[in-house]
Amino acid sequence: MKKGDLDKWIRLDECKNLLFFSQLVNELLFDYSIPSNRISILNSHFLCLDALSAIGGIERHGVPEGTLKPIAEELYEALSKDPVFQSTTESPLKYFIKYGDPCRISSKVSDLNYDELKKAIRAVNTKFFIDNKYYHSLHTQISDLIIKNEESDQPKLFRLIKSLLTELVNLGYSQTYIYKVMTTLFWKPQNPVISPIIINDFFQKFNFEKEEYTVALKINKRSLQKFLQFIELPVNDKLDLRTQSHAEKQFASKGTGQAFLLVDYKALDPFKAAQTVKENLSTNIAFYRLYDHEYRYNIDSAKCGVYDGETFYRVHQKIFLH
Repeated sequence: MKKGDLDKWIRLDECKNLLFFSQLVNELLFDYSIPSNRISILNSHFLCLDALSAIGGIERHGVPEGTLKPIAEELYEALSKDPVFQSTTESPLKYFIKYGDPCRISSKVSDLNYDELKKAIRAVNTKFFIDNKYYHSLHTQISDLIIKNEESDQPKLFRLIKSLLTELVNLGYSQTYIYKVMTTLFWKPQNPVISPIIINDFFQKFNFEKEEYTVALKINKRSLQKFLQFIELPVNDKLDLRTQSHAEKQFASKGTGQAFLLVDYKALDPFKAAQTVKENLSTNIAFYRLYDHEYRYNIDSAKCGVYDGETFYRVHQKIFLH
């Protein structure tokens, strides 16, 4: 696990679980961590959504009903091991019911038919997952364990934190933004870290409200010219500085034939805005290529910056290996 810079951590004994949280999040976001220390693709919430998607495919597109059973089995196993529900009085497993005379709770998904599984999955989703219920449960339990500050809780914290990051990423936050929040609050903070209550500052950065960003791309104007004739986006020969920061001034300097393409976009964070704008432009360029088969332009090669009001973020380019 990456240790990080502890210069601003003044009362480590009172912040042991907060430090564990900080180090673990960094480790989970690190590209070269071992597989067990990486963000999971799915947690209980998204396994439930996967099951609901399968139900939709069965009812609307003629997918065989048997498709649901292995997905439901994986969901049941995840729910039975999920630490979020081990701390609550009401278990989602009680909704897996075998109907008959009498009805009974079943511990074997294989005993339930399609209609019984469908009722169980929809009930679990409504009770535990809609309206960000699962995220709020993760928020509450993680905060409580960090403020409680008992080292014996760290194995449970490990599982909760992994699920939290899966939730944040799958709901639309970029890993880059999460890492930036961690750096600002814990590894290069302006104020000393003296209390576990600072965990509340972390969660305040994730309110799931989209904001307006301006994504600026430094492009080769001549290479993109044909494509630009088919879209209505502002292209400026120079960038009007808003922040006067060193990063912005460096980004604004350009070579011969370069210009700035500006796109306004609403997203959960500035890095997600940049990622989505590039993906949308790349898709539109691919469609344009149907008209002009010889046209080539890789928008990922364009240097990128994002404005959030009076704040400028430099977005690092992907590294392509050949």
